[in-house]
Amino acid sequence: RKITINFADENHKFVRRIFNNGSWKEGGRYYGGWWQKISSEWRQQIRINGKPVIEFDYSGMHIVLLYAMQGIDYWTEIDKDPYDLSAYGYVMDEQMRNLLKVVLLASINADKGKKKDLSIAKKAVQFEINSNYEYYSWTKNYIDIEKLINHFADYHQPIAKHFYSGKGIKLQYLDSMIAEKIIKQFTEMNIPVLCVHDSFVIQWDKANIGDREDSLDWIMQTSFAYFAKKLFKISIFPRLKEQGGIEYFWSNLLGKDMGKKLPKRISIPSIKDRKYLSRSKRFDKKIKDKNYIKNWYQPE
Repeated sequence: RKITINFADENHKFVRRIFNNGSWKEGGRYYGGWWQKISSEWRQQIRINGKPVIEFDYSGMHIVLLYAMQGIDYWTEIDKDPYDLSAYGYVMDEQMRNLLKVVLLASINADKGKKKDLSIAKKAVQFEINSNYEYYSWTKNYIDIEKLINHFADYHQPIAKHFYSGKGIKLQYLDSMIAEKIIKQFTEMNIPVLCVHDSFVIQWDKANIGDREDSLDWIMQTSFAYFAKKLFKISIFPRLKEQGGIEYFWSNLLGKDMGKKLPKRISIPSIKDRKYLSRSKRFDKKIKDKNYIKNWYQPE
């Protein structure tokens, strides 16, 4: 899909939160930034202050949150790829995984009503395929959407009851609150960070990878854990994925024959600090950010 970005247009240099259904607790994600309209591959070529960037995103964020609603720590108790349906006969590649993310959103956003719930989700998935047919043309004569939705629900039986519940828009509110916390902390430190819903792009040398109170991975993990503990009364930690960074800069942009030794690939530590909540609160206080949250998403 061809996308043209007009960098002279001031409207796409800023983001705004968009809420839904006349409620301040539904939706609330950040939209409008030009960096949200390009692929992750192109985002890796963004430069901030002339420096390469790194992008971290949450792995299976909404699935992990739905399991948390059931009191289940997904990565500790389940610990399987949330989008791997190879056991059902599907060939798993990037395109298939992206389609399954559409299936998830369609399933949890579909409300119960007079119409059959599955048909609503099926229409939503088909609409996405038709809207981006160049990308999803491979699904023709290969994917039975109804079976795919049912297989995905079967793969996630512990949270199947949340399918067709309309909870998707509330989960978006929760991930937007996590994003707000992350953005606010880096803004207070005068460090630009670009939000793409549940992923964040930052100048690579400002990410400060590791168990530090000003590192992107630490702030992302503790912000997630902070909300999960507050809302679901369960201590869970997310899993993060990393793209780009200085390794990408040297190997893909400058070439592998520049005489530069590639740095060791960044590994994102799993933070299991029992005092993460007090550390998060202390950091909030340090940047004068301790009282900005006034409304919490209350799960049913």
